[in-house]
Amino acid sequence: MSISVLDVSLNKNNIIKLLYGKAIKMPSYMENDGGIQNPGSPMLKPEAVQAYEVNYISNINRNLTINFSAFHNRLDKLIVRTQVFDSQNNYYSYLSNLGRLTTNGVEGQFKLSLINKFIIDLAGTYQQTNDEINPD
Repeated sequence: MSISVLDVSLNKNNIIKLLYGKAIKMPSYMENDGGIQNPGSPMLKPEAVQAYEVNYISNINRNLTINFSAFHNRLDKLIVRTQVFDSQNNYYSYLSNLGRLTTNGVEGQFKLSLINKFIIDLAGTYQQTNDEINPD
């Protein structure tokens, strides 16, 4: 896994962060050697993840902080189970690297300290994920 972060301080109260991350997930022993991959297919490949994010943090004053992020994530070569009924109506399933998803989203946070030990912290996230292989 690798993560890169670039902080840009606009001033002492406003920061922009650019983040990039990349990771893989290796197939487990049972996924690869447990006899559940597509018969005759090559070994399963590692699943791949890439993440991009832009984050803005503003400390408006000592009592108020606003944080906003926009992100884009890509997941590729996801291990997916395929289920099949053959011509004799026999059921079998196998695993293969067929999955690909992309997610775009935003996050926001508003944190207000009103009086000693009384804090209002509101946060929300919106995201949309698309199946790039089966875009139903």
